[in-house]
Formats: sequence, C-alpha cells, structure tokens
Amino acid sequence: MKNIIACIAATLCIAAIAAEGKTDGKHGKTPAEMREEVMRKTGGFVVAPATGRGIKIVDARSGVPDEIFNALAKAVSTGPRFSATVIKGEPTREYLPDANTGAYIVVKDDATSKMTILAAPEQGWASVNVAPLKADAPDAEKFAKRVTKEVWRALVYMLGGGNNQMPACVMKPCAGIKDIDNLKMEQPCPEPFREMSQSAAKLGIAQAKLTSYRRACVEGWAPAPANDYQKAIWDEVHAMPTEPIKIKPEEKKTEK
Repeated sequence: MKNIIACIAATLCIAAIAAEGKTDGKHGKTPAEMREEVMRKTGGFVVAPATGRGIKIVDARSGVPDEIFNALAKAVSTGPRFSATVIKGEPTREYLPDANTGAYIVVKDDATSKMTILAAPEQGWASVNVAPLKADAPDAEKFAKRVTKEVWRALVYMLGGGNNQMPACVMKPCAGIKDIDNLKMEQPCPEPFREMSQSAAKLGIAQAKLTSYRRACVEGWAPAPANDYQKAIWDEVHAMPTEPIKIKPEEKKTEK
C-alpha cells in the first residue's frame, strides 16, 4: 500500500513539474529530460509472452456479447499479465484444470440460482452467473459493466486475492447489485496482484515477464528495435569486442 501511494505521489509531482516547465530541483532536470535519460539507459519496457498453462474464460451460453469477453481476456493478459483466452462451452459441463489450463472461469445464465460468484481457489475454478445481473433489465452498457466487474472479482477471489478499501478499486466490499454499480473501476487496482501471482504460480499459470529492453537484449529474447533508443541499446549489447579477450595463463604450482 505504501509503495502504491509513493508511486502515485511521485507521478503527481512529476506531472506538476511538467505542467510548470520546471526542473525537479534535486537533479536539475525537467521531466522530459528525466524520461529521455531513462529511455536512453533502459530502452523502455517490453513484455515476454507468457509460456505455460493459461486461464480459460468460458462463455457457457451466457448471452454476454463476445466483445465483452475479448476485452476481459485482453485486460487480464495486460494487467496482471496472465495468459487468458476465451472459449465457448456448456453450462452443465464440469471444467477443471488440465495440462494446458491452470484455471477456469465459467460465465453462465442460471435463472434458478441467485448466486452471482462461486470460487474454488484450491481447484482453480470459479463461476459467474449473469442471471442476477440482468434481473432488473439494465441497459446494455450497465449490464456489460456488471459482467466485467464480476468476472474480475471472481478471478481475484479464485487466485487468492480479497476485498480492500481502495476508493476506486473493483474489490471494495459489495452487498448487492447496487454496490456493484457504484464501483468506480471495472477492474482491480494492483494491490491484489502479488497474492494473485503467488496463487497462479502454484496452479502453474503462466505470467508474462515485464522487464527493460536492455535486460531483454542481454537475455537474448528482445524484439527488433522500435525506436532510436532501443536501436542504440541493441547495437551496444550485440557489438563484437574490438579487442581480443586476454586470459592470463594459469601458473603451475610446484611442490616443495
């Protein structure tokens, strides 16, 4: 929590300095100069594709538009950086982890149940029932937001995260549809990501790696340079030595 607040404060400070065109006082550099220095040293940040078991979001005849599921999968892949895909399924089928899938979130429309979210963290399984979310005949936009929020909440619960008191976070405690509608955000803040990552690792769920372009070059998986900063780093890391490496011969020890 302290780290999050510190990051927010630092961001706001830099934004204020940029707005006034002033230096940061400590280093005598403007925010633009500081950003350029960071880019020159790191090349920015890149993401290595996740390899391993993924999360499947199952559309079990839910009636939810495909674009909502596709947006959810993309957000899961870029937020907490878990490999997430959408598949079509049946509401009566049993979905449990297998060799390729570490966890399932099944989205269905069960008018016989008033339960919205069920989660079984130990089994890598959760479900979202959209029937209670449309009981009051919401318009398409409100329904889409409800589904998005509840799928995110199910994912966090399934991967070991819980409620928090961050003002805008989707993981604020809720007691009914009205509370869901009042949530300002449609996805979680970064606070539960650490717990989610730990649980995901136990389930064998892949998480994409975020690192600097320079580190990616050193490790040998960096994509082709996308700008002059990355081109300079690429050339530097991959440059051949201009002088032969000198290795001092090992001295033989003589027995006395």
